[in-house]
Amino acid sequence: MNSSSSNTTNDRPGIPDVQDFCVSISLYKEYDISQCTRQEILKFEYFLGTIDAYCLDCKCDSVFQAHVSDKDAMKRAFGSGQPFGLGPSTSSRSFEGNIPPSSPPRGTSTALPNVNQVVESPQTQHNDRDFVLEFHCTRNQAHNMRFYFNIRDNKVRKVGQYPSLTDLHRSGISKYRRILGNKYAEFVRAIGLYAHDVGIGSFVYLRRVFEHLRDNAYEVASQEKDWDEQKEQDYKKHVG
Repeated sequence: MNSSSSNTTNDRPGIPDVQDFCVSISLYKEYDISQCTRQEILKFEYFLGTIDAYCLDCKCDSVFQAHVSDKDAMKRAFGSGQPFGLGPSTSSRSFEGNIPPSSPPRGTSTALPNVNQVVESPQTQHNDRDFVLEFHCTRNQAHNMRFYFNIRDNKVRKVGQYPSLTDLHRSGISKYRRILGNKYAEFVRAIGLYAHDVGIGSFVYLRRVFEHLRDNAYEVASQEKDWDEQKEQDYKKHVG
């Protein structure tokens, strides 16, 4: 089933914040960045802060710290011209990264350029490129997440991630398994479809879940002593 909303540009201009873009927004949703400055884009691309997310390995909510590997540091500081740091390095990254490069110490965040040195100015065309944001769980550095982005035709989108958006959301809904019973699988399916921007399909499954909850509530309420013909008619009127 395909969604008519896939690969469409969101009405909200600009780039979302890192937290939302990584763990809440579905894949391939595009954002127009034609009105963003170079500094705004670089602060996202060179993000070194933290985000909150469920850690699948710790099995609890955690704080994830942005991490830059040696390869990524070299790619970001000098520019590889290849997707996700693959291929030989070149001396120029793009006019977007118009920051004097320096020899990056291995495994340190100082390998990245200082985006605050970028001259602030409105930008009408941002160079096409690919980049990755990697995060390590602050509880255990071996637990990590990676998010893949690209910029094409003045639009930025998330094109891949690990763990999947479905897994990140599913971890927080297991508590509803007992309440939903045999409809829990449909609830999970709805989240999975949303994660892939199939909004209509997600809505269909969510509707089934809510109808199930409504019908269960009706069965309980109809057994109450004060349930009468008027309430029965009101119920049928609203669900009809």
